Amino acid sequence: MSLKRKESNNRKNLTPSPDYETLSDVIKTGYLKKLKTSKKKFFVLRTDSSSGPARLEYYDSEKKWRLGASSKRNVYLRACFNINRKMDTRQKFVIALHTKYDCLSVAMDTEEELEAWLTAMLELQQGITEENRQNKPKPTFEHVWQVIVKNKGLGTTKNITGPYRLCLSANILSLVKVTLKDDETEPIAFPLVTIRRCGHSDCFFFMEVGRSAVTGAGELWMQAEENLISQNMHETILNSMKSSRNVEDSLSINRVRSSSTCENSKFSSSWRSSISSEWTSIGTSLADPCDHIVPRTSKLSESCSEVGSISLDEACSLDSVTSNLSIDAPENHYVCQTFRCSSFPSPEFQAEICEDYLPMDPQT
Repeated sequence: MSLKRKESNNRKNLTPSPDYETLSDVIKTGYLKKLKTSKKKFFVLRTDSSSGPARLEYYDSEKKWRLGASSKRNVYLRACFNINRKMDTRQKFVIALHTKYDCLSVAMDTEEELEAWLTAMLELQQGITEENRQNKPKPTFEHVWQVIVKNKGLGTTKNITGPYRLCLSANILSLVKVTLKDDETEPIAFPLVTIRRCGHSDCFFFMEVGRSAVTGAGELWMQAEENLISQNMHETILNSMKSSRNVEDSLSINRVRSSSTCENSKFSSSWRSSISSEWTSIGTSLADPCDHIVPRTSKLSESCSEVGSISLDEACSLDSVTSNLSIDAPENHYVCQTFRCSSFPSPEFQAEICEDYLPMDPQT
């Protein structure tokens, strides 16, 4: 039987589907390109209905879909652990649908087309409707890379080898194993603060984690699909590490500032009462009131890098003390000046600090 006769028989067996433009479960349709084969297929995005859960399916052509042909593949959106934009060296606008078993990558022609399809897929995956829509939906992981963990370092000692997906969120870098359907291997999560350093060489990406990581201290080596992808992994993860640590630093500064404010409020009230008693008994001599500041000065000077420099916490401490004194009275103005000058350590004390706190050589 010739090929043309086979095609004609297949067409006879197809039953026309209902008017596809009026189907209530169809969200989007269009020709998109499969990244793996670079061939265009007709894709249909469906929501939950009696025919099945929300899914993305594709056909060889729009005509076959109209005639009721079976889809070439269905990807159920809630079965995907992540749907995100994918970095690719050949195509600029790519969406990847990741399941535990494989990945379907679809390429678009424009940025607007990518955003429309990605938003619609994420809304169906996360169950977002017009009633509960507040912000633009975001994927669980902003970046997902397909890697092969090499038999080296922690890969050997912890038996972490083979195909994985390296998934990056705001604060965590996770390794999700590409498994069979009956394998329920848990992901390995590395908080970004536990990563000491990372880098790339050719198509390889490596990272060193500290003792607080779930695997303990060591290195992990991974092979990416291409050299540019390993470079993209390095730059993206490094930027996320810096951002995460900046957030941690800002939070710690706020905690120190709030605690020092409470401490200084108690200190300033007692210090003002001592100044008042000394002022009435001694007159204009301010030598004795300044002696109350000596213990506070020695503590603050430990964070000074050079004589005359004041850290952020010290500046807050000084402002909280002096803000309780009126600068309209000339005598109080003199007290503020005396306090600020006495906050700097003497040269002899500065020399002792330099001997006790030597800078560490980063190479040692």
